[in-house]
Amino acid sequence: MQSSTMFYKLIENKSLGDMGISVVFRDSDTYPMNTSMHWHNYNEFELVVSGKGNQIVNGYDSPLFRGVAYYLSYTDFHEVNYDEENEEVFAIINVNFDDSLIDPVIFTKLKNLGSYPVCEFSDEECRELERELRFINNELENPAEYSKEMVRFSLNRVLVTYLRKFNAEKKMNVKNLHSPKVQKAVYFIHNNFSRNISLLDVAEYVGCSQNYIGSLLKEELGINFGKYLKEIRLKYAHSLISDGNTTVSGVAKLSGFESVSYFIENYKKYYGETPGNRKE
Repeated sequence: MQSSTMFYKLIENKSLGDMGISVVFRDSDTYPMNTSMHWHNYNEFELVVSGKGNQIVNGYDSPLFRGVAYYLSYTDFHEVNYDEENEEVFAIINVNFDDSLIDPVIFTKLKNLGSYPVCEFSDEECRELERELRFINNELENPAEYSKEMVRFSLNRVLVTYLRKFNAEKKMNVKNLHSPKVQKAVYFIHNNFSRNISLLDVAEYVGCSQNYIGSLLKEELGINFGKYLKEIRLKYAHSLISDGNTTVSGVAKLSGFESVSYFIENYKKYYGETPGNRKE
């Protein structure tokens, strides 16, 4: 049985350091900001500080602009694309951290955010968060006595600020999120796409009939199960191809394609090019 943890290994963060946290300031002028769909094996908090773009998080479209913030756990998946035609540089502050830094009560709250963990801060609130994150970064770059304690306190302050904003917006949120059954189905698909799964497997996991979940997926996602599964596999394959450390046949197998030729055919249709220039 192929586990999705292989994907975690692909993007495993190796720079959290002794304090278990990293803060990175990224912008589209100096860093490749567009990403294909991926997961993390660590916690991630991101704050957009300038520019515009779009994110797909757990299957939901989410516009990105200054003040947008989101928390992602191990089971959340997303991809980011910025607006290259926008005159303003797309920039974010990326914070990666392990569980040990989060207060248990806060950690429990974060685990119950749901499938759309996004909220929006005002310009002034965004500046306050920037200052807090820069403070954390300064403690990391210039460690002194009690730096880890200062970092922990400051990070939890940021997360509480985020939780307050998220909960306040949730009460007024009119976004038409997917039904619980579709959320559960999407979760199963994204965690088992590399296996030979069927719509019946999804139905059994969700606890309803095959016809019912099939109709529900088509209605809420806009495409049927087979096409959705294929797109997930192709996006995962694309990330492996971009990484460049896996052969084409290996990529096909890890992505859930039983036939290499079928994989190449569909990859070309979806991305407009073949993966054949990668090593075999």
